[in-house]
Amino acid sequence: MMTCCAADLAPVGLLANYDKAKDLKQDTWIKVTGKIKDLNYNGEKTPIIIVESIKNTEKPKIEYVYPF
Repeated sequence: MMTCCAADLAPVGLLANYDKAKDLKQDTWIKVTGKIKDLNYNGEKTPIIIVESIKNTEKPKIEYVYPF
């Protein structure tokens, strides 16, 4: 996510529960479909995606998320 400029870039996202996560290739784009549930993670209630399906996809034209 970028809040101001490229120097401010920071990774953001939700945790996902996926049994085959170790099979995913680094630096590839995927589309995840699932349901978000509040689960216990490190002693805190945290929203986690319960993965129902994953598909490979192309890199988006705009890679960054702007919060405004």
